[in-house]
Amino acid sequence: MTRIDDSKPFLPVNIAVLTVSDTRTHDDDKSGRTLVDLVFAHAPPPGERPARRPRSFSEVPSTTPSSKALAAELRGSGFRFVGPVVAYALMQSAGVVDDHLEGCWVAP
Repeated sequence: MTRIDDSKPFLPVNIAVLTVSDTRTHDDDKSGRTLVDLVFAHAPPPGERPARRPRSFSEVPSTTPSSKALAAELRGSGFRFVGPVVAYALMQSAGVVDDHLEGCWVAP
């Protein structure tokens, strides 16, 4: 049985490496666009938005054409581990898309 060496401090190296390697600053970007500009530039066009609010979580998409385009642009900007699902979650959390269920007290 392997024993844990308590004399050495625990450092989650993999997590630290991923966090630091994916960090970008305004100075790193030479295009002049901020991350906010980049994300909101991929807001879905009216034809891509659903006609009504979803009734259940199974109706909420995990990816859209806009999230695929955003993921590709983020990867092109140097971000790693960003796929369409992560890009769509970013769009949801930033308020670019509104997936509140029908009847949700938060929905307008």
